[in-house]
Amino acid sequence: MATIKKLFFFFCFFIASTCSKIEIDVKNDNYNSSNGVLYKNDSSYTGSLKTIQDTGIIIVEQYRDGRKNGVAKTFYSNGALRSLERYTKNRLHGLQNSWWPDGSKKSQALYANGQRNGIHYEWYNNGQLEREMRYKKGLQYGEQKGWKENGELKFSYIFREGKRYGFVGTNLCMSPYQ
Repeated sequence: MATIKKLFFFFCFFIASTCSKIEIDVKNDNYNSSNGVLYKNDSSYTGSLKTIQDTGIIIVEQYRDGRKNGVAKTFYSNGALRSLERYTKNRLHGLQNSWWPDGSKKSQALYANGQRNGIHYEWYNNGQLEREMRYKKGLQYGEQKGWKENGELKFSYIFREGKRYGFVGTNLCMSPYQ
């Protein structure tokens, strides 16, 4: 039984040590970047990369052939999750989320091939919805709305055929009858 416990302990230690070896000193470990591709020792890098900025912000990214590919997580200096992004071949792709330092939702957006595509939400740090924007292939389309921090409507307009119709603040953008 003691042998099994020792093997189990060794196995757990091995897994923990191999999983934690993603911290890399980008400045001193022969990394460089050129044209959006990350290289280590002159070869495109594949693997996980953890960098710690001078501000204490931690970024953990996945790379394949030198390009961001997979999940990228950014953490505040206090360890709280700041953002979770998904990449395919160096482009944002899929659901992206960010949070305020207290853990409340800050934004949520969908991307396709590096462009906003779908409904994009932003919240104030008090939890009040700030914006609800719609995008197709990176461009605004359809109904767009924004609110002040107190919940009062700030703007409401519609994008149709590249033109904005409605109100921004108290100003009329464009009449659909022009």
